[in-house]
Amino acid sequence: MSIPRWVAISIIVTIFSGGGVLHAAEGDGSGEQSQVSKGAQSAKTLEERLNELEQKQQISDRLRELFQEREEQQARERPVVGADQYGFFLRSRDRDFELRIRGYIQFDSRWFIADNKSSTNNTFDIRRARPVLQGTLYRYFDYYFMPDFGQGQVILFDAYGGVNYWDELRVRVGKFKPPLGLEMLQSAADTLFTERSVALNLLPNRDIGIQLYGDLFDNRLAYQVGVFNGVANNTTNGGSPADFDQNNAKDYVARVFVQPFRTSDREWLEGLQIGVAGSAGQQFGLLTNKAPTALRSLPTGLA
Repeated sequence: MSIPRWVAISIIVTIFSGGGVLHAAEGDGSGEQSQVSKGAQSAKTLEERLNELEQKQQISDRLRELFQEREEQQARERPVVGADQYGFFLRSRDRDFELRIRGYIQFDSRWFIADNKSSTNNTFDIRRARPVLQGTLYRYFDYYFMPDFGQGQVILFDAYGGVNYWDELRVRVGKFKPPLGLEMLQSAADTLFTERSVALNLLPNRDIGIQLYGDLFDNRLAYQVGVFNGVANNTTNGGSPADFDQNNAKDYVARVFVQPFRTSDREWLEGLQIGVAGSAGQQFGLLTNKAPTALRSLPTGLA
């Protein structure tokens, strides 16, 4: 059976048209897939960028925290420098170490109505010139150093150290004032008059020794007990160094001071203070001058 020519031509055209349509359809599908693939790649790149930005922000925040921690650490370790009513000071933040620098100078002018060149002169004088260095080491170890450059001489007045761990029991070793005589224990910067009374001729000034002291019962009772050389302050004997003891005998000094109404609400009772002190010792040598020591209004070497 023969197929008409026009029918054959129609079939061939239909087949080729369908293939083109199918190819076109397939082409359209691949384009959509390509766009979807490109969109996924773009979205993935954006997510990676966000992750990178977050990581950079985290690193920046951590660096800022480290910088702040370093600044705080340096601030804690940086010493404190300042001044207050007690002088200039340099100390650590935790107060384990401290150095204080202060001092005082006393200038005198002495004039007499009746001039007697054999005994008195009108003059100016640097009575006291005393720098003071004091402080703390490792929180519980104290030190104090005070020389005197007044009256044209250099004298070591105070040089001692101590342990201050308990308020009830503390230790002091070196050269300082024995706890005998309330007026003597006052600093020259705190006295009411320019000079102290002549009664101090009966008291020791400064001596080398060791002392135990402390405060009890909420600071209502203070005590001091010490052993000292028993040598007059800044004196020599037989060519020995100043303050050097020439015998085995020592002076023993004790003092008790009570403030029973220290925390009282009544002001007239709050300042009530009662104290007693005493010393005992032996002195060896010849009494070459049996006359009593002349009283001096300006005893050399007094605090």
